[in-house]
Amino acid sequence: MRLLLLCLCACALAAQTPDSQVVFEVATVKHGPPRDYSASSRGGPGTADPTTYTIENYPMSSLLEIAYGLSSYRIFGPAWLAEERFTIAAKLPAGTTKEQLMLMMRTLLVERFKITAHIERKEIAGYDLIVAKGGLKMAASPGPPNEDDAPVSWPTKPDKEGYPNLPPGRQAFMTAAGGRIRWRFVDESMDTLASKLADNVGRPIVDATGLTGKYDFEIYWSADAMSADPPADSGSSLFTAVQQQLGLKLEPKKVPGDTVVIDRIERTPREN
Repeated sequence: MRLLLLCLCACALAAQTPDSQVVFEVATVKHGPPRDYSASSRGGPGTADPTTYTIENYPMSSLLEIAYGLSSYRIFGPAWLAEERFTIAAKLPAGTTKEQLMLMMRTLLVERFKITAHIERKEIAGYDLIVAKGGLKMAASPGPPNEDDAPVSWPTKPDKEGYPNLPPGRQAFMTAAGGRIRWRFVDESMDTLASKLADNVGRPIVDATGLTGKYDFEIYWSADAMSADPPADSGSSLFTAVQQQLGLKLEPKKVPGDTVVIDRIERTPREN
């Protein structure tokens, strides 16, 4: 899928003009309210409301992620991309696919923000996921989970360190409370783990463990511990948790890959 998205991206960037056949039926773009950092989205392909798509208070960097099918760390542009927020309300033709939605988003952003961009091969800061000294601390998976093994309820009171509890059973699950996160992985490959960790650290991660099996494990960490100046009682960072709890390590390295470089983008959208 990522290769398909990148090919679509390359074609659109080469043309630098919107595809008039892949557009929203109707769409409005507005600035989000100042100093409001809440964000949500609903509707679109694969949901109960496939012909309505709403994004509320997303930063421009997240809109570009949707439009180009790449993580924000592979999109380069002005600093305000992560700060300025926008709300989009759109109507989609019946039968719109996720790939078409991506192109519709790109067409909309090009039209309303006058974007021009190009693809550039770059080495960017990232990590190798390797097995740490002391060895692996994860259990081999006995196989895919039973889909009927979904709990009805579980203790909601955090543990003594403030981390939320997970429901019993063998289902993948993630929960957070007060900036503390606990995540259960079930029947997970190291390549997929690397991809999911990359989304949380904002950098590409390459699976260099050499492990070809699948594993069951849990990991917990504190978002506060990931800040530039973490408080003394912030708990474990994700980097520490990966090493101490899983027996893995994130080792810094330069990771080559295709990036989207925004050459021009207007800060105020054209009138709807």
